[in-house]
Amino acid sequence: MADIRKSRAVRAQTTLTDMRERDWLRPIEVQRLFGIGQTKLNYWIEKGAVRAYRPDGGRTVFLKRTEVENYIQTGQPVSQ
Repeated sequence: MADIRKSRAVRAQTTLTDMRERDWLRPIEVQRLFGIGQTKLNYWIEKGAVRAYRPDGGRTVFLKRTEVENYIQTGQPVSQ
């Protein structure tokens, strides 16, 4: 059981490192990487500050890391 917990911790740490390099992030990854809550992220998406992409038209949502970074730094929403 301890090995499973350890491997999960290692995976979580690796994921945070990898997230800084990737262009596309899932909402939970955006929350962890930038330290924001789900409610705030959903608000940003609803008001059009950042765009949520559904590449396959399904339930999976991705956000562009650069769009989130730009909004956090400048406060300017993504141009439509």
